[in-house]
Parts: sequence; structure tokens; C-alpha cells
Amino acid sequence: MADRLEQKMNLFSEKETVVDMLRFLLRNGRDFTAACARLLMKDEWEIYLSWLHEGIEIAGKHEKTRRRIRKYLQMVAEYWHCTQPSRSKKQWEKMAEIMRPSEMSEEESALVDRLA
Repeated sequence: MADRLEQKMNLFSEKETVVDMLRFLLRNGRDFTAACARLLMKDEWEIYLSWLHEGIEIAGKHEKTRRRIRKYLQMVAEYWHCTQPSRSKKQWEKMAEIMRPSEMSEEESALVDRLA
């Protein structure tokens, strides 16, 4: 019984580590975007859009890679929207090209909301 309890504790610990790493990744993506926007004197939506275009261009014909790039940017943008609502609200309608079509499942979207 002690072995099973220890095994469950390890799973819990691993889940917490994954959640912490995902939160770290989203937070740093959001902060890096904000820093680039300040340095270039642009709005965040312009940075996300330029990264999307560059990523898709680099991915070329690799559809799976293109979807992954879009999903990552959508997750970071959603995290930004949840954690900085006043700043993102002003720019959110300009994010349509990035956010549609959505590559995130409802579970992933709910996870981003919980992490914020």
C-alpha cells in the first residue's frame, strides 16, 4: 500500500511540475511579447501577428508545424488576455487573424484560464 501511495504522490508531483512549467512558458511568452512591443514601439497584437507570419513562412509546407506555431501563439495570447485584461481588451479585436481558426481545444483553453 505504501508503494501505491508513493506512486500516486510522484504522479501528483509530476503534474504540479508540468503545470508550473506551462505557466512559466506562458508568462515568459507574454512578457517577451510586451518587451518586444515596448522596444519596437508597437502594440502587442502587431508582435503576435508578425511572429505568426514569420513562423508560418518558416514552417513552409509542414502543416503540423504551422498548427503548432498558431496554437502556441494562441495560448500565449489567451494568457495575456486573462492576466492583463485592460491592456489586451483594447487590442483584442485586432487579434482575429491570430485567434481564428482556433487550434486550441476547449480543455486547453480552460487550462490557460486556470493558469492565469
